[in-house]
Amino acid sequence: MPAVDTPDVEALLINLLGGDVPVSTKVPADRKSEFVRLSVTGGSGGVLLDRPSVLVECWAPSTVSASALARRTRQKLHDSRFAVVDGWQVYGIDCAYPVYFPDETSDRYQFLANVGIRRHN
Repeated sequence: MPAVDTPDVEALLINLLGGDVPVSTKVPADRKSEFVRLSVTGGSGGVLLDRPSVLVECWAPSTVSASALARRTRQKLHDSRFAVVDGWQVYGIDCAYPVYFPDETSDRYQFLANVGIRRHN
C-alpha cells in the first residue's frame, strides 16, 4: 500500500501554536486554567492543495481571558501564513471571528479556521 501524502493538520497547527499555553487535540486530564484544543471538522483535499476546516477552542477562567486567548490564537494562525512545518506549507488561512461558547466549569471561545496546506519541496 502506498504512503498517504496528506498532512497531519492537527500536529502541524499544534507545532505552530505551541508556546505560552498548552495546545492539543484533547482536553488535558489535569485541565490547566488556560488551554487550546484543535479538531479537524472536515474540509476538502485536492492534488495540490488541502483545505481542512479546524475547530479551535480556547478555555480560560473568565470571559475576558478566554476572549483574549482566542484572539491571540487567531492572530497566531493568521501570522502562520507561508510557514513550513515538516515539509508542509501553510498556504493561506481564513479564521472566523471567535464566539462565546461556555461549558459547565469554565469560559470558552471558539472559532473555525480554514487552512490551505500544500506540500513544500
